[in-house]
Amino acid sequence: MLNSTGNSSKAFLEHKNDGIEWKTICPSCGLQEKIQTSPLVMDTSKVGDRYMVNVGIDYWIVSEKMAYLMEKWKITGYELREVIHSGKKPAQPVFQIIPTNVLPSWSSEMEHYYFITEPEERCQTCNIRGRIDYPYHYNKSDIEQNPIQDINIMKELKSNGSWAYRSVFLSERFRDLFALLEKF
Repeated sequence: MLNSTGNSSKAFLEHKNDGIEWKTICPSCGLQEKIQTSPLVMDTSKVGDRYMVNVGIDYWIVSEKMAYLMEKWKITGYELREVIHSGKKPAQPVFQIIPTNVLPSWSSEMEHYYFITEPEERCQTCNIRGRIDYPYHYNKSDIEQNPIQDINIMKELKSNGSWAYRSVFLSERFRDLFALLEKF
């Protein structure tokens, strides 16, 4: 089952670009990966009463109350890093989720697709830019050796057309617990 954060601009916040370096991973197409070298800096007051928000597309931020719940629920596969406040309103304690559980490599049976109508978007050198990866396929034996936790990060890089990143996956258990919060 595939779930998404949706397209609401309220679900996404921006951070200052301090502490972000760009590493070129493909000299042919120029695809780069964001490397975070220090804690995120943002107006933490914008999180408000939300439990969890996406920041700068690549990062997930949780409120203090969500961090407490994650600990209470014994959520696995992550560390929390405090986010630095920069704004005119008073700071709100918020934390970046740092995934610690790396998923195994994709199965060799996994299919990859490309837009036929946009061949210029595909890079033959890195084979990341222009590639569509779905559905994700892992070998059962690999998952058994490195069990999935509640928060996981993909080993492989994907491209959003502008840069490369590693997707974060949340377990069904975590999603179900999180969904309960919306009912109250």
